[in-house]
Amino acid sequence: MSRFPSSLPSDIVLDILSYVDQRDYVECMHVSRQWYSEIPLYGLDTWKQLTISKSFSKTNKCMNNCLILHLKDVFIEELDAVPILKRLKYIGCTLNSIDIKWHWLPVQAIEDNMAADIVLFSTICQFRDTLKELSITSHPSNVLLSQLICNLPNLTHLTVLFGRSSRSFGLSSSTEDDDGLMDRTSNLVYLHLDSVLSFDRRIIPILRRCPKLTTLHLSHDNYIQSLVPTNLEMIFELCPCLRHFAWDETNVGRTSRIKALPQDENGGGIRDFCFRGGVNDMDKIVPILAKSRHVLERLELFNESYTTAAGWNALTHLEFPQLKWLHLGKLHIAPDEWAPFFARRPNLNNLRYFPTDTDVPRMDDFVKAISSLKNLEYLMIFDQNGLCTGQRTNVWSNPWILSCNTNLRHLDLAYVYLSDDVLLDLCTIRSLKELVLYPNRDSKITRKGLCAFANRLNDLGSNLDYLVLGHVKNMDDTVLEQLAQVKKLAFLKLCGIDKITKAGLQSFVQTTSNRNKKKVYTEYCRLIKPAGFWTDQ
Repeated sequence: MSRFPSSLPSDIVLDILSYVDQRDYVECMHVSRQWYSEIPLYGLDTWKQLTISKSFSKTNKCMNNCLILHLKDVFIEELDAVPILKRLKYIGCTLNSIDIKWHWLPVQAIEDNMAADIVLFSTICQFRDTLKELSITSHPSNVLLSQLICNLPNLTHLTVLFGRSSRSFGLSSSTEDDDGLMDRTSNLVYLHLDSVLSFDRRIIPILRRCPKLTTLHLSHDNYIQSLVPTNLEMIFELCPCLRHFAWDETNVGRTSRIKALPQDENGGGIRDFCFRGGVNDMDKIVPILAKSRHVLERLELFNESYTTAAGWNALTHLEFPQLKWLHLGKLHIAPDEWAPFFARRPNLNNLRYFPTDTDVPRMDDFVKAISSLKNLEYLMIFDQNGLCTGQRTNVWSNPWILSCNTNLRHLDLAYVYLSDDVLLDLCTIRSLKELVLYPNRDSKITRKGLCAFANRLNDLGSNLDYLVLGHVKNMDDTVLEQLAQVKKLAFLKLCGIDKITKAGLQSFVQTTSNRNKKKVYTEYCRLIKPAGFWTDQ
C-alpha cells in the first residue's frame, strides 16, 4: 500500500480517486510523505472546482498543495471575497472562473461602498491573465463595470446582478467612468446584467465595448420600467454578432441554459429570443423578430400585462421556418388562427403554452391545430387560471387527437381539466415516454378511472416509463398496485397525494416487470414522511 499510487498505471489511480471527495482527499494525504507529495498530482477533477463557505479552512497545507496544481473555478458565498482571493493568488492558483454570491462587506467598509468595491475590483484583476468567467450576484453595492471589463482582457463571460438592498445606492442614476477607456474593447461573448442599471448611462457604455458579444441577458423585476422603443434597436446596432437575447426575470435554470449556448455560430440574425414584459413592449419586438424570422430557432414570449396587442397580432402572421422551441404565455390567439399559426412553424419540436382567460374554453381548437406538428416531441400546457380558480370544466374533450403526433415523447398537463375519459384517451398516445399530470380543482378523476388508466396502459403495451401525478384526490394503494403492472413504467413521482401509504409504496417498488426496477419519489404526501426516493433497497 505504501507504493501507491506510483505502483499503478495513472488511469487506474485517477479512477480510484474519482470516488474520493475533497475532504477525504486531504485525509489521504496525511498517510505518508509519499502520499502527501504524489496524490495531489491526480486531483484534476476533484480540485478543479472549489466552493468556499464559512467553514472553509484557511491554514490547511494539504489543501493548498492541491489547489496550486488544479484549482480553476472558485465559488464564494456569503463571505468577504477579497481575503480569500488574495490567499488563492498568494499560494499560486491560476483561476479561470470566479463566482461571488452575496459578497459580505466588512463592517468598516459598509459606509464606504465605493472604496470596498475598488478593493474587490483590484483583487479580481490579479487574475487578469487567466480569468475567463466572472459572476457577481446578489451584490450589496455598485460595481465598476467599465473598469472591470477593460482590465480583464481574457474575460469572455460576465454576470453582474444586484441584491435588493443595493438598489438604494443610486444604481439607476449612476454612470460609467469612461476616462481613458473609450478606445478599449473587450472579448466578451456572454453578458448578463441587472437592468436596474440605467440603460443610457450604464448599459450602453458597456455594449459599446463588446463588438464580439453573442449572448445578452438583461434581468428585471416588477419594480423596473420597460425598455423605451429605441433601446432594443440600439442593442442590436451596437452588438452585430448578437445571437441570443433575453429580457426577463432572473431565473437560475434559464440563465444556465443561456450561458451554455454555443458562441461560435456563423451568419447573422437572432437564434434565441426570450422576452417577458408588458403588452406595449410586445409591439416593439416585432421589427427585431421580423429581421431574424428565417434563422430564429427558439422563441419565448410572456405577456406580463395580460392584455392583447396589435403588434402581437402581426407577430402571429410571421413565418419562422427554423423555429424549434416556442414558449407562449398569456398571448391571445383567435380560435380560427391556431391552425395557420402552427402551419407557419412546421419544425416545432418543443411547445410550452400558458393560455389566457379567453383561450382556455377553446383548448380543443389548440389541440386540433398542434396535431399537424409531426416533429413535436415536448408539449406543456399550464393553465394558471385552473390553478387559481379551479374553473372551466369543458376545455379538454379531444386529447386522443394528440396520437397524431407520432414523435411526442413528453406531455405535461398542469392545472387543466382532467377526467376518467381524458385519462383513457391519453393512453392512445403510443409514442409517450414521459407524462406529467396536475389536474385542476374541478377535475373529475375517480379511483375506478385511475385503475382503468393503469390497466389500459398495460393492455396497450405503453412505452411510458416516467409518470408524475400531482394532487390527484382518489389516488391510493389500489391504484399503485395497478400501476406496478405497467411493464415499462420505471419511475413514478407523487406530489400532494394524501391516501397512499408506505406499504403501498413498498409493494410498488418491489414489483419487477420487464426486468425494470421501479422507483418512486414522493413529496407533500400526508402519510409519507420524510419526502424522498423509494426503491426496492
